[in-house]
Amino acid sequence: MTNTPSTLAELNAAYTHGALNPVDLTNASLHRAEAENDQSRAFITIMRDSALESAEASARRYAAGTPLSVVDGVPIAVKDFFDTADTATTAGFRHFVQRVPKSDAAIVRRVKDIGATILGKSNMDAFGRGTTGLASDFGVVRNPRWPEHVPGGSSAGSAAAISAGLVFASIDTDAAGSARLPAACCGITGFKPTYGLLSGEGILADQPADETILTSAHVALQARSVADIAQLLSALTSQALSMRVTAMKVARVSTAHWHKSMQPAMDAAISQLELLAVCAGSVATPLELAVFDIANVTRHRDNSNELLFQDCDILALPTLAEPVPTVSDAESNKEMGVRAENVFFANYFGLPAVTIPVGFAADGLPVSLQLVGRAGQDMEVLALAAALELRLSGETRESCG
Repeated sequence: MTNTPSTLAELNAAYTHGALNPVDLTNASLHRAEAENDQSRAFITIMRDSALESAEASARRYAAGTPLSVVDGVPIAVKDFFDTADTATTAGFRHFVQRVPKSDAAIVRRVKDIGATILGKSNMDAFGRGTTGLASDFGVVRNPRWPEHVPGGSSAGSAAAISAGLVFASIDTDAAGSARLPAACCGITGFKPTYGLLSGEGILADQPADETILTSAHVALQARSVADIAQLLSALTSQALSMRVTAMKVARVSTAHWHKSMQPAMDAAISQLELLAVCAGSVATPLELAVFDIANVTRHRDNSNELLFQDCDILALPTLAEPVPTVSDAESNKEMGVRAENVFFANYFGLPAVTIPVGFAADGLPVSLQLVGRAGQDMEVLALAAALELRLSGETRESCG
């Protein structure tokens, strides 16, 4: 299908004015996903029948002038961590291939309530225990933009599907950067909201869960752009969409980790960011407080403003600590995953965090910037990120997704 809209806003306008039909787009998306999945391994299950049924219902609503939301009829992926009624949910684990839930996870119900079309269940590192996308029992996920490099994980399939243009967005989890890391590796946008904003009920509902993981796990989103993330979040939460940038103070995190090859792109992005917000210099954010231990997490979350935001409203730091590893390096050294030092603290403190592509290192690999805000300031974080996105060159945005 040619001349397909590239953003959610454009797609909604095309549907509304009859320039495009949800069934036609879904059919085209299914055809591509099925044709490419042997190589890409983006999906564990492609849900052709239910996707077309959903698209047909969306088409009827648009014809009647009664779409459910701005994302009605939009093809999306759902990570295979979330239970889906009558469709296998495996968590990337081969022994769960016959595990067919009787009911949907809460976020899946909400996705259906707003009319989005679930194209399929996206591939993932088994049980979410990986950051490379290479550890699924259903095949290694391929990074569409940089195929010799890992796609990141554990929400690898979603990032690959979005980067390849198979879907517009995805519903994922993020317990230690599980959505933001693959988004950065595949050159797209990833967002982890404030803890609890989106319900995690129904993630392998019949399986025991570690309380430490539950405390750090968030339902997260990936998409082609910040603007698309904001549209989807607004639809899912029924929050008013406000992308007005207020006078926020932004500080660079001096304690973050990053490779020297990322420095030029990071500096250029920060320079643009400082034209949009008040520069608060650098802060020594205590990233070391973030540990996989729930003993102090409630106290730390209650005091996060004092611990992290005394001198600023937004923290800015690289998403990745090192360049995206090659597949061969990650396969030969199982310890060489995509490092989470710069992202896990947002999980620990339960803070909204978005990663956006801002350029490339000298070797052509993607560089992404992460913005982290106070708990509850989700739309403010997205507003600033969207404004920065608009300031980035057309070449950067086009090349990254």
